[in-house]
Amino acid sequence: MQSSNNSHRPTSLLGQHYAYPHYRLVVFAKAPVLGFAKTRLQPQLPQAFSLALHSRLTAVALNQWSQSNICPIECWIAGDKQVFSEKILGCNPSDLTNLAVYQQAEGSLGERLINAINCSFSNDTSSHQKQKSQDIQGVFVVGTDCPFIDKSYLLMACEALAKHDVVIGPADDGGYVLLGLKVPNESLFTDIRWGESSVFASTIAKLKSSKLSYFELPSLSDIDQPQDLAKLKVHGEFDDLLEQANTLTNNGLNL
Repeated sequence: MQSSNNSHRPTSLLGQHYAYPHYRLVVFAKAPVLGFAKTRLQPQLPQAFSLALHSRLTAVALNQWSQSNICPIECWIAGDKQVFSEKILGCNPSDLTNLAVYQQAEGSLGERLINAINCSFSNDTSSHQKQKSQDIQGVFVVGTDCPFIDKSYLLMACEALAKHDVVIGPADDGGYVLLGLKVPNESLFTDIRWGESSVFASTIAKLKSSKLSYFELPSLSDIDQPQDLAKLKVHGEFDDLLEQANTLTNNGLNL
């Protein structure tokens, strides 16, 4: 790892200044496709609203992470990455077109995470040819369902990874919103019942059994279910969608 004397100093990488240029933020996201986005909001809310919320959550997350200039961002996309680039990055008022976009591998969520993390650590984003142009000293993986991962949260994660093997941010629903690693560790992504409330506990059990040191960040909320929408009131970027959800449900959600 970088020494404590210079690890926070902004460093230029391809014209961009980062506080932690040797870290990577691997963002797992879906291409915005009607009927395949935020399906757990249905049937209480229609597919079109689900798609709009998915797109807004993704754009808001990428905006705040990009503007934080903490570390380079890699977008790993399930579905058509060209659609993602056009409808999420290309339609955003902020300039996100400089973000790296890669296709997720085939397989289970665990297998796709393993592939993306391994590629990020090795700078092998083509999955075929290694380009060890820079020594990657840490990789964080996040989704786009939690707009509460802000700059201060990411800084806390980066600072913690300098002192621990793993950093984990619990989700209120029993999963996690962030996982940071100093080195690849495939065991953390195998035999996990993804999408269930046991994900965080199972991951912690693996960390303990492997005798890995870890730092637990404050718990945050994912936005998955209709009842989760009320948590977005603290974000002005979602006011119009919350008003729309109220109308669609005849104020049934009390937003």
